[in-house]
Amino acid sequence: MNYEQLQACSMIMQKILRRPVSKMFYSVSAIETVTKPISLQTISEKLQENKYKTADEWIYEMRLVLSFAKRQSNNIPLKAAAARLLMSDFEDEMMTLSPMLSPHMLFLQIAEEHFNNFIQSYHPEIPRRIPITDSVPASEIFKTWNKESTPSQLLSEIKMLNSPSLLLRVAAFIYKIKPEAIGFGKQLSMILSMLSQDEMMNTSNYVRRILFDAATGKIDPFIQTPGHQAKTLDLICA
Repeated sequence: MNYEQLQACSMIMQKILRRPVSKMFYSVSAIETVTKPISLQTISEKLQENKYKTADEWIYEMRLVLSFAKRQSNNIPLKAAAARLLMSDFEDEMMTLSPMLSPHMLFLQIAEEHFNNFIQSYHPEIPRRIPITDSVPASEIFKTWNKESTPSQLLSEIKMLNSPSLLLRVAAFIYKIKPEAIGFGKQLSMILSMLSQDEMMNTSNYVRRILFDAATGKIDPFIQTPGHQAKTLDLICA
């Protein structure tokens, strides 16, 4: 990563480590090493030695450690609260510095509880090939089935949805294939550059599918889903 990104990541890392509760998740015991080979300590050391090629690599490992801490601390209320606090701090800092660190991010105003309820009841189907229909306006959009995708291309396609309800479907789809790409602070954040090429391709084709379904009346793009506010959508693009 470049100097500005390294400085921004280091600043966020220092803020997280200054939290007294971060000590609960700082190091890794021998027993935990097999299931959680990284910790805040190892991430901090790698950052100091500038071993991350991109900011996204650092963001991915931070989310991995903090999300693991949240899951493993569910039966320990104090530790669970500490993990949620650190995750919230991290995501809020990311929201402020995202254009510099990872430009391919989207933000959606929805509470974590409402999102969790949504993904429990929403089961996206396996992406299907969109039928070619010449009678559909702008049908040329649907005549290509992506074989590859980039974060910039995927972000542009997602912006075409222009509907919080449809964006929530995309967030749920991404969460099911790559949970670490979804984070929560004051808003839900999606980092598209965390997706692998196959995951980006599948997401791109899923976006085209629901865009087609919305255009043909199979789904209502303006239906209100529990917990989200239609006018608080914010997209950030490179």
